[in-house]
Amino acid sequence: MAKTLCVKNADFSTNKVTTVSFGSAPCTGISFSHDTFSLTDYTPVSIEYTLTPANTTDTLSWASSDTDVVTVDGGVITAVGLGTATITATCGNQTATATVTVAIACTPAFAFAYITAQGDNTYTANESNELRIAAYGSGAQAGTYICPSASSGTDMPVIKIPKNTGSVTFAFSDVERLKYSDDEIEWWLKDESVGVAYPTAAKLIQKGSWYYGYTNPSKTINVPEGADSLLYSFMVSTVEAGETAADLAEAVGLTITFNTGTV
Repeated sequence: MAKTLCVKNADFSTNKVTTVSFGSAPCTGISFSHDTFSLTDYTPVSIEYTLTPANTTDTLSWASSDTDVVTVDGGVITAVGLGTATITATCGNQTATATVTVAIACTPAFAFAYITAQGDNTYTANESNELRIAAYGSGAQAGTYICPSASSGTDMPVIKIPKNTGSVTFAFSDVERLKYSDDEIEWWLKDESVGVAYPTAAKLIQKGSWYYGYTNPSKTINVPEGADSLLYSFMVSTVEAGETAADLAEAVGLTITFNTGTV
């Protein structure tokens, strides 16, 4: 802010007009602690930055070159889809940039269908000694809605599919406990127009894409058009006494990786 002042000498006989600035501190520089970032999930990451001078009165603004890959708000970046984008900070006539690469894979949480709980943490299989496990999202990986599961009687959080995903790879690190049976994928879409039939605002796009994880521990499957989330289920042949959901999840070591290309 600038003000024009009339300054007089000691006996007030002479006037001098001058312009004085109050509280103005133009930005002379921006620097980031890192100029590259790699995001592997949807957890927000803060960009550490330094403004010179620290008390600059210029406004700091942020922008992403591709909001289908990453968004930025107040220096906090969040993955949206696969790919690479540039984050730009602008303060006065100063700018700084960082490159953000998003490549998402997740180790999902698990829900259990067709089981009977014995106590708080013990699970047993059904009459045919088969336990179907459905993989669902948790934390930052969970979708913004849940899908109703008729088989388990429990609504389960979907797993978000990043934007720009063409295919998804399902991989087990250990197939010893898997049952030689169908693995099933449900592709879901958030759609509030479906109304009371799906109070969680989700509708099923496609159900199927079966394959045998037991004999094929890694499988890449294309995402059907319109799907933004998924559920994945597979069979486990045996359950030991006292095993928990976390134990079984660790035993099979399922990882879900999202790819930009199709197969």
